[in-house]
Amino acid sequence: MTDRDPSLRAVLDGTDVVGKKWHPAVVYSLVSNGPAGFSDLERRLDISSKVLSETLADLVDDGLIERNELQTSPLRVEYTPTTAGHELASILGDLGRWTERYHDNETPVVLVVDDDARLTELYTSMLSEFEVRTANDGTEGLSKVDETVDVVLLDRKMPDVSGEHVAQCIAAEYPSIRVALLASARLDEQTLSVPFDRYVRKPVTATELTETVEALLTPRSEVVRKYLSVVAKMAAFHGDTSVEAYRDLEERRESLSHELNDPKGVAAEAGLVSKE
Repeated sequence: MTDRDPSLRAVLDGTDVVGKKWHPAVVYSLVSNGPAGFSDLERRLDISSKVLSETLADLVDDGLIERNELQTSPLRVEYTPTTAGHELASILGDLGRWTERYHDNETPVVLVVDDDARLTELYTSMLSEFEVRTANDGTEGLSKVDETVDVVLLDRKMPDVSGEHVAQCIAAEYPSIRVALLASARLDEQTLSVPFDRYVRKPVTATELTETVEALLTPRSEVVRKYLSVVAKMAAFHGDTSVEAYRDLEERRESLSHELNDPKGVAAEAGLVSKE
């Protein structure tokens, strides 16, 4: 390689950081799950103390994390990601999504539940890169939900068994499945308490639908997922913000934000708020 390849040299320099097994894992954990002490990181990552100690020292030297002494006697240290660490975590998230799309042996499974057969057919064509299963009413949708499903796209209003009821059943029995409610109407007060991850207004484009599924497939900690669900509901709601259900969401958002290092950055990365 010659000096005429500056971009390639930069890529190779970057692989020196992310090419080490535990370096990207530590940075991503600190951004996704928040700052942590040495013992907390050991438990999170199931890593030996020797390897973790060396990794943390390298990352501090590289300017990706900071070591903060919270108290001296007894010594209590906390590690936090720097701005560069946050940017690297965003890149790692993209890398993870790329790996899931092109290198995982199993194609993600999306279950589409809508009483309009034309829409289930349309959504299936829009999501050609995924394994799409369909159901044309809530009862059939529930019968097709199992541990192999990754994402469920639910028509909110269906006769007999509504999408809201299906979402509640999924949350109770398969809490790891991500759920998006699709509806032509705006989100109302009664639906704020329904467990779902995204609210998508119909009609929806292929890009919007694909981006929604990809966002829901992105690996996230449980705290981050709960926080993003709350933010998504608040963003989709355009009613009276003084109602009790909305105030409850505000309280949950505030509580969950304290468990995250950069809640606004997390919401922006997920596409729920604008990046400032």
